[in-house]
Amino acid sequence: MVMEQDKQLVSVIVPTYCRPVAIIERAIASIAAQTYERVEIILVDDNAEHPEYRENNRRAFSNRDQLVLIENEKNLGGALSRNAGIVASQGSHITFLDDDDKYLPEKIAKQLAFMQEVACDLSFANLNIVNQQEKTVDYREFSNLVDFKTNTLMKYHLQHHITGTPTFMFKREALFRIELFDDISMGQEYILMLKAIEQKLTIRYFDSCDVVAYRHDLGSISQGRNKIIGEKNMYKIKETYFDQLNTKEINYVKFRHRAVLTVAYKRNKQITKALGLALYTACSHPLVLMQSVYQFIRKIQMNRQELEK
Repeated sequence: MVMEQDKQLVSVIVPTYCRPVAIIERAIASIAAQTYERVEIILVDDNAEHPEYRENNRRAFSNRDQLVLIENEKNLGGALSRNAGIVASQGSHITFLDDDDKYLPEKIAKQLAFMQEVACDLSFANLNIVNQQEKTVDYREFSNLVDFKTNTLMKYHLQHHITGTPTFMFKREALFRIELFDDISMGQEYILMLKAIEQKLTIRYFDSCDVVAYRHDLGSISQGRNKIIGEKNMYKIKETYFDQLNTKEINYVKFRHRAVLTVAYKRNKQITKALGLALYTACSHPLVLMQSVYQFIRKIQMNRQELEK
C-alpha cells in the first residue's frame, strides 16, 4: 500500500556560487541518497560573471537524474537565486541546502512525515555545524521553545534566531504566501522566518538533526565588513519589535548584538573596537555572558558525545 507521504514531490533548492564541483557534489550526492525517492533537485548556478565555474557545473550536472540546472543570466545573490529555484520547482513541499553542506539520508522522509502528521505550513529542525575536520563547533536546537503561539515564536526568534535555512521545510503555497526570500545580503533566513511568524503560518519544531553545515574560515576583511553591516541592520529591525519584549528580553537582544559585533570586529582586524565592545558587553551583562558561555560549551560537549557514539 502506497502511503500518502510517498506521493508528494519534495523540491530541494541549492544555490551555488564560485564553488568547486567536488564540494557541490557532496551536497548533491547527499540529496540523491535520500531514503525518500520523490525528490527533485533545483541547482541554481549564480556564476554569470565566472564562466569557468559555470562551465564546470554544466559538465558535472547537466544530465543528472532528479536534477534541474538553472543558470542565472546575471548575478542575483543567494536570496534571489533561491527564489528562482522556488519558482522553477514543482514540489508540494520545498526545502533548501547550501552548496557546501549535506543532508543525512533520512532528512526528507522524516521531516515530511512529521509535517503531515502535525499538519503544519513550516517546520524547522536542529542543525549540526562542524569544522573541516567534522568536529562539532556549534549546535542549534530549540527544545526550550515552550509553545508555538505567534507571540511566543516572535519573542523567541527576536532573542535566539529560529534558523537555519537547510532545516526549513515549507508547504509550497505557504512559502508563496509570505512572498519568498527578501533581497538582502545578510539575514535572509532570519527575515524569512520573521515573515512566516508575522503572517501566522502554522509553524512547528521537528526535534531532529539531519543537516550538517560546514563552517569555513570567516576571517576575510570583506566578509567581516559585510557581517558588521548586516548585524547593525538586523539590530535596527529588531528594535522595531521592542514593544513586544520586556526589559530582560530587550537586554538579552542587546547582549547578543554586542557579542556578535565583537566577533565581527575581531575577524575584520578591528582589534581595538573588538576589545572595547567585549569589555563593555562583559560589564553591562555579566550574568548573561556567563550563562551564555556555559550553555554554549555544555551544548557542544553533549552533542559531540551524542554524535560520536
